[in-house]
This record gives sequence, C-alpha cells and structure tokens, in this order.
Amino acid sequence: MKQINPKITDFDRVAEFWAADPQALFGERYIAPVMGVQVSTLQNDRWQGKGIRYRKICGRVLYRKSDVISYIEAHELVSNTSQYKKCNANDNAQSIASKE
Repeated sequence: MKQINPKITDFDRVAEFWAADPQALFGERYIAPVMGVQVSTLQNDRWQGKGIRYRKICGRVLYRKSDVISYIEAHELVSNTSQYKKCNANDNAQSIASKE
C-alpha cells in the first residue's frame, strides 16, 4: 500500500525556520512564507542582484537563517506609512555589507 505524506503548510515551514539553528540552511520554499512573499519575488530579487544573501550549492539556492534575520533587521522599523522611506538596491547592499 502506498503511504501518503501529509502536505507541509507554510505555517509549518515558518515554525521550522524559527525553531532551527542560526546556521541552518533553507530553500526558497521555506524563506518565502517567512518573508511574506512569493518564491518568484525571491527569484526576481536574486536576478536583480538585491535581496537576501544566499548560497548556491550543487545548483540549489539556499539561505542561511542568520542571513535572513540580518536582512529583516536591516530594515527600519516604522509605526506608520508616512515614516517609511523606500530604499534602492544600493542602500540595501550597503546596509547589509556594513553589518559584516
């Protein structure tokens, strides 16, 4: 008899991400729900040379948990939309590079 594997939900992926070690590596299907974006957004960001730092290992794109958290923390926390300042790819790259 064929065994049926339960489908992993985005909620499960997010929970697994936050429970993991900071050095753990995750594919884009895990990172997209953590960031609240589509996988295609992560792919487009990589193509444009912006977004979260990643590694390419044996053809697979992998994100380190600590890099994802650094990317999130590099963005300014605001309490309303009038405080939000759009950043361009250069600002984002500089803020990440300055944290290294």
